[in-house]
Amino acid sequence: KLEPIEVIKKIKEMILDEPWCIRYSLRIIPIQKVTETKIESIDDGITDLIKLISGEESYRISIEKRNSDISSQELISRIAKKIKNKVSLEFPDKVVLIEVLGNKTGIAI
Repeated sequence: KLEPIEVIKKIKEMILDEPWCIRYSLRIIPIQKVTETKIESIDDGITDLIKLISGEESYRISIEKRNSDISSQELISRIAKKIKNKVSLEFPDKVVLIEVLGNKTGIAI
């Protein structure tokens, strides 16, 4: 199984040796889970990943949507209820990223 975090580490190593090899990439996001674009599915999908946020770390929830009318506010409310840590919108230790692309959603922390 391909681990997204390990892939990012390898890309960082590549950049040190050959910085031009990713010159056409603007942003690389290590998506850790893919699910259907339904609030219940996203809510279930994030349950395992929340463990990656330790007790003292602050967090922020970021939602990026394309081709979807799913409610960002409802999604943020449901996810925030599961995470008991402190919220920091300016300088979070972890970012809970929800990437909605039509009927598929990627989740990353």
